[in-house]
Amino acid sequence: MKLQFFKDFNQNLQTVKKRFKELAFLHHPDRGGETATMQAVNNEYEYIIKNQLFTFANDYEKDNYNEAYELRYPDIIIQLMQLPALEIELCGNWLWISGVTYPVRKELSKIGCLFSPKKLMWYYRPEDFKHGKNRQTVDINTIRRKYGSTPILEQEKRAQIM
Repeated sequence: MKLQFFKDFNQNLQTVKKRFKELAFLHHPDRGGETATMQAVNNEYEYIIKNQLFTFANDYEKDNYNEAYELRYPDIIIQLMQLPALEIELCGNWLWISGVTYPVRKELSKIGCLFSPKKLMWYYRPEDFKHGKNRQTVDINTIRRKYGSTPILEQEKRAQIM
């Protein structure tokens, strides 16, 4: 991809983020910019921060890791990691727990997790994300597509930590 907006701003992640904010301020449609230009800026920014050719691509992943895992629900995640044979993933603001959950169902309940019988999975969500009873049932793959799915420490890494 030929860089148009970030030609000289690929030294480190902070300069790229700063440049993106400047470009967004200039080209955002709500501020009088063109939609096509803003989309081009977004596409170029995504390409730069995720492309492994740039040395800070790993820094971006580490930043997202910290935001997604360590700052959200650290006490809950630590408690879940103590339980064997669980797969934990973050989908949006909810933690979904699968794997061999039946033997540890009482512990999951004590932690504050709830069981979803239609998905056959446990989940944890903060109180402010509680919804009403009139919601349509959505399968887990739709949730993953809509909110993204990030596994939290695969089983092999969890075994190394413990």
